[in-house]
Amino acid sequence: MKHIFSIKTWLVFATYFIAMLLIFGCIAFYMPVRVLPIIAFFSLVLPFLVISNFVILTYWLVKWNRAGLVPLISLFISYIVFGSFYRFEDNSVYMGSDGLTLMTFNTGNFNDRATIKDKEGNRLKSFLLEKDPDVLCLQETSRIRHKDLKHYPYNYVTPYDAQRSMQGIYSKYPIIDKGSLNFPETANNAIYADIVVGKDTLRIYNLHLQSFKIIPGRIKKSKNPFRFYGRMEATFLKQEEQAEIFNEHFTAAPYRKIVCADLNNTPYSNVYRLVKNNLVDTFDEQGLGVGMTYDINILPFRIDFLLIDKSMEVKKHQNFEVKLSDHEPVMATIKL
Repeated sequence: MKHIFSIKTWLVFATYFIAMLLIFGCIAFYMPVRVLPIIAFFSLVLPFLVISNFVILTYWLVKWNRAGLVPLISLFISYIVFGSFYRFEDNSVYMGSDGLTLMTFNTGNFNDRATIKDKEGNRLKSFLLEKDPDVLCLQETSRIRHKDLKHYPYNYVTPYDAQRSMQGIYSKYPIIDKGSLNFPETANNAIYADIVVGKDTLRIYNLHLQSFKIIPGRIKKSKNPFRFYGRMEATFLKQEEQAEIFNEHFTAAPYRKIVCADLNNTPYSNVYRLVKNNLVDTFDEQGLGVGMTYDINILPFRIDFLLIDKSMEVKKHQNFEVKLSDHEPVMATIKL
């Protein structure tokens, strides 16, 4: 019996299908999740879709077949929308004591989930003391370990009566105003502090959006795909709601702004687009590689960000590949 479809026919079908998924990933960047929730999934795996289209393009080029135009067009569109997801050059400039250093880091409550071999959080504490940024923003930090950062003369943490997970802003510069932005029906929130650096006043946001609650290494153990999908969709919708609330507060705020964030989503998502607003991503300016901050053993995710006012200049960006939490810290040096 002859096959109804040849191998070449299936390859052409796969070419169109995977190219279409990449286009959906590009659309997801601009489309609100509530319009079509399922499309948000493609933004999570966009680097994988880019790689897949590149492999298919290479195959058709070797075969010298015009089917290669399909992945070529989809790759061109994704490049127009996102640029390159891999940064090849490190043009960092050492600023000495002249630059302002910033760090954002989700500590996992100082590793209280014991995701790495540092149950007491002592290696994490030593790392923070060694890097000693001028402004340190911690998500899911610990009220018990709060005292370990007493060398920062100025700080603001999520108020205890807010009944939210604890975010903290620690500064070597005076804080003249502060506040907490609590999101509805969740443990997540954002805090902000206005700090005075020389003659300049900066608004620092520390933002933590809804988590998918995916534990690295355990994603394959999900036995009910429909339940998994429902949980993911609910998280996408909650993140978008939180991003819109944040965006409204951000737009009305005075001063030049800096956002330190664990978005629990990628830079290819509509959530990222809303939060970024008109800011500059320090990784895009001076990062190297893929900038992974969270690894679930399938794809390297970049979900932790330092976003700065476009009038500022990024001099250095660092992603630290250290296992001190389920996230990895990010630090940048900027010129105001």
